[in-house]
Amino acid sequence: MTAAASSTIPAEMRVAWEGGDLVITRGFGAPREVVYRAWTTPEHFARWFGPEGSTLSPCTLDVRPGGTLHYCHRFQDYARVWVKGVYTEVAEPERIAFRCWFSDAEGSAVPRPGYPTEMHIALTFAEAGAGSLVTIRQAGLPADHGEVQGWKEGLDRLASLLANH
Repeated sequence: MTAAASSTIPAEMRVAWEGGDLVITRGFGAPREVVYRAWTTPEHFARWFGPEGSTLSPCTLDVRPGGTLHYCHRFQDYARVWVKGVYTEVAEPERIAFRCWFSDAEGSAVPRPGYPTEMHIALTFAEAGAGSLVTIRQAGLPADHGEVQGWKEGLDRLASLLANH
């Protein structure tokens, strides 16, 4: 990638709260189709998604409207965190939206103090020079319980993986 192209892609994460939604924008030095696949292919997704020090196993993604996602964040010194969801919108390679909730290993909803019973996440993937720009809108968070740091660490991991695309 040339220096001129890389200067058009913001490498740092921009964070805003808009009407109760957490909005994160991050640039990547890879084409949007490559970034989109990192979000939609289980083996790629499991390599980067989540905060530093976590692993994602198991991880299933059925990326189609009505398809499900189900994964477990595993931490060395913290309890496992299961998440289940349903894709509500899929427009390759431009947009993905899903609703999700904390769950048990079977996918049944599990209440988590301080969180709503369901959250909505919408992603847009835009071309930006020689790379791409991803915008994440996470609705349903009453406050930041570490999501900003978790998103930053996961997106940094994704950027590192994409550097070798």
